[in-house]
Amino acid sequence: MPRRRFHAAFATVIVATAAVLSVPSIAHAATNLALGKSVTVSSTDGNPAPNAVDGNASTRWSSAYDDPQWIVVDLGSAQTVGSVTLRWEAAFGRAYQVQTSTDNSTWTNRFTTTAGDGGVDTATFTPAQARYVRMNGTQRATAYGYSLYEFEVYSGSAVTNVALNRPVAVSSDDGNPAANAVDGNASTRWSSAYGDPQWIVVDLGTGATIGAVTLRWEAAFGRAYRIQTSDDNTSWTDRFSTTTGDGGVDTVTLSPVSARYIRLYGTQRATQYGYSLYEFEVMGTGGGGPVDPPPAGDGPDMTGYAAVYDYRFGTAAGRFSNLAARFNPYGIAGTSVINNEWQRYQAFNGTNHRLTADRLELTAVANLGGVYNGGVSSGQITTKDTFYPRNGKRYIFKLRAKVPQNKRGAWPAFWMYARQAPNTSSEIDIVEIFDTPTQNTFDWTGYDHGEGVGSNFHSIMTNQWVWHPGFDFAADYHTYTLVWEEGRIFKWVDDYWVKGTNFTWQGSDPQVLINLAMGGSNNNNPNSASFPAVFSIDSFQVYVDCPGDAVTTSCHVPTG
Repeated sequence: MPRRRFHAAFATVIVATAAVLSVPSIAHAATNLALGKSVTVSSTDGNPAPNAVDGNASTRWSSAYDDPQWIVVDLGSAQTVGSVTLRWEAAFGRAYQVQTSTDNSTWTNRFTTTAGDGGVDTATFTPAQARYVRMNGTQRATAYGYSLYEFEVYSGSAVTNVALNRPVAVSSDDGNPAANAVDGNASTRWSSAYGDPQWIVVDLGTGATIGAVTLRWEAAFGRAYRIQTSDDNTSWTDRFSTTTGDGGVDTVTLSPVSARYIRLYGTQRATQYGYSLYEFEVMGTGGGGPVDPPPAGDGPDMTGYAAVYDYRFGTAAGRFSNLAARFNPYGIAGTSVINNEWQRYQAFNGTNHRLTADRLELTAVANLGGVYNGGVSSGQITTKDTFYPRNGKRYIFKLRAKVPQNKRGAWPAFWMYARQAPNTSSEIDIVEIFDTPTQNTFDWTGYDHGEGVGSNFHSIMTNQWVWHPGFDFAADYHTYTLVWEEGRIFKWVDDYWVKGTNFTWQGSDPQVLINLAMGGSNNNNPNSASFPAVFSIDSFQVYVDCPGDAVTTSCHVPTG
């Protein structure tokens, strides 16, 4: 499938507020010095300059479509300035400087980049006295101008949004998943079902100290809600409550408290719809993790999981041979050719889906006219069920298999993709073994792509998407595992945790695919010695864990 560039906001997030709830403030809370201050710009394109300092994540300033462009905030008097946060719209700056001045005439560069990537950027620098702060853009990243939702200025180092890209669970969603509320993107949102109560919980990790919470509401906001914290995700302590929420941007300042979990618990909606948040931001220190992988040899923790698929393939007693009962013969491509691959996947048959006594052999052969692009048949199986870990549900997918040995152009894969209609750009590649000039059967590949991909938080790979473990995957069977909870995926090879990635599925729920492609856009071209190529499958298993609902049928049956 086509590879797409993924974006991860690399900056910490500092929160401005348009509607501050009546709670005691503390000296430790970060103050946006630019909020509501006088601002001037080089130009506008219909979105005026004050929008960039109004604390509203849905309004923006935009410039004319050329370089250079600038925006200056007058803080009103000399202040100590130590960091600036830029919340970009899609039209962002590739090259720009953050500058300060005491007279709006002589400027000092405090931060410079030529590799801006949009999203939320924070420039932290040695604190300096300044009355004026400027973003001076010298190269646009798009054909449009420069566009900022917010231009925020702080006196010291930016306080961290410890909820950014953390694991999150919700009482329900209405098509906009939970992870949208912690992705740092002001244009995506979580929305709940249309009922009370509803909640959203963020796991901050260990050692988090919380000083403030900012709720960036969509039009469907909470009239009555509580902010609560917990150390065990079971016993909750109220830290703030209101019955007069008015939407917009609400910032709650707390006496600093240590907690692993934080929850917005909504008890009364303000509209006929549910609760909808662009962002649930938690300002504090610490948190994070998992930082280190589990000890080698332990494997993923299976406590609380129950099997929904447990198929050990083969014709011998106790093995599974009725493929058509739970699988389809192909999914994405069928008998067509995509990605410049050579094979056409076939319906279940004894050549391409060969069952021995103790395994399923997905086999590629040159029997459709010869060794050429489109002249090869091969095997693929796809689950009839689809999967998505909603509402705290977690899945584990396992495949025990042996990849083809010394077969030029072979491309075995264990992956997840949406059914043909409706489609999606999201894709989870649990394992792919390429045969290229730079990769072979010594290299595990698990490169996910599409709209949902976030940043890696753990990887022992030798580069962005290859792990070379020092042994040949084709020499024996290995177990490839995906652990999927909403907002995050973890990949294992045998009992080694290889990769952890922030990931939110976009589109219809995915099915699981197991197949043997040949050739293709990323691969060498096969030759006559490539056939037959065999991807040997010993077993395929799916486990599910539903916290608080460990035995019901509704939990354990995937969608179909």
